[in-house]
Amino acid sequence: MAKFHVRACLRVKNRFNCIDATAKDVTVPETGSPVPEKSIPCPEGISPAKKKYWESAAGSKILPLFKTISLRTMDDMHLYSIGDAEIIRVTERLADIPATRLFPAHGTELPTSGLPENLTISVHAWVIRLPGRLIIIDTGIGNDRDRNGNPLFDHIHTDFAERLAGLGIDRNSVDTVIMTHLHIDHVGWNTHYDGTDWQPMFPHARYICSAPAIERWKNEPKRRTIYNDSIKPIVDAGLIHPMAGFDPTELGDGLTYTPTPGHSPDHASIILTSRGHHALFGGDIMHHPIQVSLPHWNSVFCEDPGGAENSRRRMLDWCAKNHALYLSSHFAGSSAGYIEQSTGRNYTWRFAAPLTMR
Repeated sequence: MAKFHVRACLRVKNRFNCIDATAKDVTVPETGSPVPEKSIPCPEGISPAKKKYWESAAGSKILPLFKTISLRTMDDMHLYSIGDAEIIRVTERLADIPATRLFPAHGTELPTSGLPENLTISVHAWVIRLPGRLIIIDTGIGNDRDRNGNPLFDHIHTDFAERLAGLGIDRNSVDTVIMTHLHIDHVGWNTHYDGTDWQPMFPHARYICSAPAIERWKNEPKRRTIYNDSIKPIVDAGLIHPMAGFDPTELGDGLTYTPTPGHSPDHASIILTSRGHHALFGGDIMHHPIQVSLPHWNSVFCEDPGGAENSRRRMLDWCAKNHALYLSSHFAGSSAGYIEQSTGRNYTWRFAAPLTMR
């Protein structure tokens, strides 16, 4: 069992990772090289729920990926500007993952990649303020949810909602919530628990996501809990606005819902254009900046590696040609930056400095 302690003002700077945070770490069993399913012994002294999860197939595959779960407690709200749009990142939590486990298919390339042994993954939401509009892209993990004992997600409790309110973001004024896809770390704050039942967190918003994804989550037993607490309440409230096609769809005010399948069959990215400036909210087409220069790298989470690479290359090309600000769902550091074309179809990544950090 590896033990991690409270980290105060942690600063890690290298070619691809840049973190500046005060974080509280939760002890999670540390593992070494990749191992076959269910070959990792269940650690002693954990709760019955976590033991049940650990012993399940899902736990043996997912839990050993992560070494540390970090709750970020400061310096986690970054501001950017694109034309008339103000864009704010609000972080929910951070987690460290061994590079060999995030990119298991590329182990032979890792030694020369320049990556550190462990990589930091961020989970956060993007808030867009436009004249007369208030939009949220992806809603993170959410509080108080039954996630079968998975310590990354199960019954966590953060002050994410309070920090949104502290930024002057009234949940009753949010008019649009866009989900790039319906994975567990992108839909949680769709809803909140009012003491009796799950209710829409943003009761006056239209919630936009893939129509096939809703049906898939509704009908797959392993997705049922996520569907019931994070999707069904907004469906029942009549707030869902499903995207049925596979072509880009205009959402108004310079926003375009653009299918980018591969990470999941229903994955989409969001283009923002304002006063001749461009931004792309990429969702999970990339999990780490190394994928900009090595776009053939797929993470362990990509369901269709070939499709994921195709979507990644298409969006890299679009960002480079349009000098678009790329806003990632999982990059640590500032989580945003620019993709520049070097030679041929080779690209480089440059982090963007936020206008302010609160």
